[in-house]
Amino acid sequence: DVAPIHNNYPFPAYQNSQIAQLSIAGEFPVQHQDDGKYWIAATHFLRSCTKMFYGNTSNKGAPPPIVKLNGYGDFVLKNIPCVVESMTTELPNNVDYIRCPVPTGGNQWVPTDSTISVILKPIYSRSKVEQFSLDNFVNGGLIDQGYI
Repeated sequence: DVAPIHNNYPFPAYQNSQIAQLSIAGEFPVQHQDDGKYWIAATHFLRSCTKMFYGNTSNKGAPPPIVKLNGYGDFVLKNIPCVVESMTTELPNNVDYIRCPVPTGGNQWVPTDSTISVILKPIYSRSKVEQFSLDNFVNGGLIDQGYI
């Protein structure tokens, strides 16, 4: 808003539009060991995506990886480049836990029902944003380009 001096009414003024964070929460039922192994893999993957390349690692100093978000069809979430800002896993005390063997040896205990939540930040390169066309977006021409 522009608020002129000695005036009771500010004037709305457009500055720009911004893409907000995406918050996704999903129930994750586990009925058998194969589901449990998938739960372990999913939580490990999401935790890994929140980390930058630091310490004694390859590609030292690189930021966390950019992942592509897809879901609910072409016109909802299609190839959206994102950074996983955070992830949480609910470990409830009122459900059973299943023992699952892991490839590194030993066993892990996995809840039979939990909620996994992620906060994603859409991220676009400058060169990608320069190619954006509102006309093409409105007409569906940029569906597979990841714009929201």
